[in-house]
Amino acid sequence: MPADKDTDWIRDGHDFLAEWVAEPLNHAVRTRVVYTEGLTPGQAAARIDVLGSAPSHAG
Repeated sequence: MPADKDTDWIRDGHDFLAEWVAEPLNHAVRTRVVYTEGLTPGQAAARIDVLGSAPSHAG
């Protein structure tokens, strides 16, 4: 399947992909490993939510 599907993430001048990449919580999640084995979806979400307020140790 080709990577280019003739679509982009920009609508009405708003770049949704750039916003998603730059969002602080998304940065915290993508720079950490979160083990969720044995957790309910709610518990996993709560663990990830805490990451949004924790300082990153990634460079």
